[in-house]
Amino acid sequence: MHALRNMGAQSIVAVSRHPRSRDVISYDDLRSTTLQKQGSLIVNCTPVGMSPQVEASPWPADLPCPDQVTLYDLVYNPPETTFMRQVRAVGGRAISGLGMLVRQGAAAFKLWTGLTPPLDVMTDATKQQLMMQKD
Repeated sequence: MHALRNMGAQSIVAVSRHPRSRDVISYDDLRSTTLQKQGSLIVNCTPVGMSPQVEASPWPADLPCPDQVTLYDLVYNPPETTFMRQVRAVGGRAISGLGMLVRQGAAAFKLWTGLTPPLDVMTDATKQQLMMQKD
């Protein structure tokens, strides 16, 4: 949320199963927000939909996703989540968390070794590992 604010986001709606502040709404309150009509970016920072519960989605099944929304789903396993499919079904764009996972690993590698790792090699290796886990 800090990064989005610094980048000039006009409004940010935080949704949680257990809201602990007045700046965060519950999933039940999601139905009454304008997010489902005009949200332009959704960032899923939960493990909902990650293997092995691949059919789960943090977005309520009976609530239409916003049209033309971009979803950044930080889940990386499976490569395409149910939430990503929900967004694509209404013409939205969905991005998986694979890139973030690889870049986190690359940042740690650089901190420990001082060397800049090849992101393409790391991405391919991560994809291969995830495919092997699937089998």
